[in-house]
Amino acid sequence: ARRLGLRPGERVLDVGCGTGWSLPRLEASGARVTGIECSDPMRRQAERRLRRRGLEETVGLDARPYGTHAGYDGAVDAILFSYSLSMIPPFEAVLERARRDLRPGGRVSVVDFLDARGPVGAGLRRSHVHLGPARLEALKALFPRHRVETRSLVLWRYFVFVGEPGR
Repeated sequence: ARRLGLRPGERVLDVGCGTGWSLPRLEASGARVTGIECSDPMRRQAERRLRRRGLEETVGLDARPYGTHAGYDGAVDAILFSYSLSMIPPFEAVLERARRDLRPGGRVSVVDFLDARGPVGAGLRRSHVHLGPARLEALKALFPRHRVETRSLVLWRYFVFVGEPGR
């Protein structure tokens, strides 16, 4: 989220925000924040987090699956996918939607799994996490101005991607 370089007043989407862990951190930048989460149980946890922090009036939540509508078309300064892109099977359509939703000069930030071994890999696959380089390669193609870091831990590798669309 820090790598997005958010400025006060900018509009940011946290796609697949889950329990809303990043939402207060994004809001602290002064940005206008919308968390997108189609899972009812996860979204309820995000709502509780926002209520506890007194942010329920300033941070929005959207229950619609991202990529299924053009409601943010050309109106977003930044988009965050934090360990969510690997759980979205139609990732190509979702990334294309993200490219269209970004204003000129907008940016996308993604942190996600690349691969995993042993019990971690088996657990991720059972949890519907799609591993492999396909998502990273699609990001590089759609957002040609980018920075990528790949990091390794003992049983998994992940990437941090920040990019801007080519127009």
